[in-house]
Amino acid sequence: MSQPYPDYELIKALNENLVPYNLRREGIIPPYSVYVQLQISFGDSIKHVERLEYKQYVYNAMKYLIWKFFTGRKTILTQNFGFYCEDVVRLPQEMKIHTKNLHLKTSKTNTIRKLKPFLVPECFPLDSFKTNGRNIEVNNDIIRTSKLLLITDNRDLNLRQIEHSNIRLLDMMADRSEFIALLRHWLENIPSVGTSFSLRMAFRYLAEDVFKELERNPVVTIRKIARRRRLHFPLQALIPLLIYKNILLPTTSDSVFAHIKKTYTNSYLSKFD
Repeated sequence: MSQPYPDYELIKALNENLVPYNLRREGIIPPYSVYVQLQISFGDSIKHVERLEYKQYVYNAMKYLIWKFFTGRKTILTQNFGFYCEDVVRLPQEMKIHTKNLHLKTSKTNTIRKLKPFLVPECFPLDSFKTNGRNIEVNNDIIRTSKLLLITDNRDLNLRQIEHSNIRLLDMMADRSEFIALLRHWLENIPSVGTSFSLRMAFRYLAEDVFKELERNPVVTIRKIARRRRLHFPLQALIPLLIYKNILLPTTSDSVFAHIKKTYTNSYLSKFD
């Protein structure tokens, strides 16, 4: 059975209860002001905090902070760059970003097409593109040409709609039925040679259950070679032979990454010919 998803509304409410404590800790004397804060951090350390008190519209405060941080700057060169805003954000037209790892979190609006003008040509192909997968054009050229597609949310995910050849699912899977259903969908799509995807499973014993479940399938066999296990699909008349393999399961951690990759395709004539 899948683990329950976090109660984000409860988390938000609890965080709001901590606001007075955090303000006292920062030396802000009551009555507390309402403000929008821009915080620039590096690793675990905070480099700069810009706080703006406002009494009218959040939009005006956000516009001030964004323009203060981005306007007039040269190309922003960074290894990783993330857009986490789930609302409309207006950025200066001259703003340019040079990055090889892009994280775009979306909600109800697909903004990926609006993103490309801000990226310099040297960004492409991206080393990785990370997304929560919600309402995003998964086959946009920014995503399709990236070397690795990272997906943080596998709810309602349909791999048959994704053309990328290297997919990694970061959301932990605890239910073997979810894994098998996802695997079945992937196999039905008959991906091109070199296509692979990885997904995280909560515990080693669940991964073992998956192997046992696959062994029950009459057209699949699992051969253990040293500490590696490979999935083999036998010859089928008039159907391409698909060869997949699975990397070893680590013994030092309960968390398991299952990796499946199509290595080659070979076609065989019908046995009646």
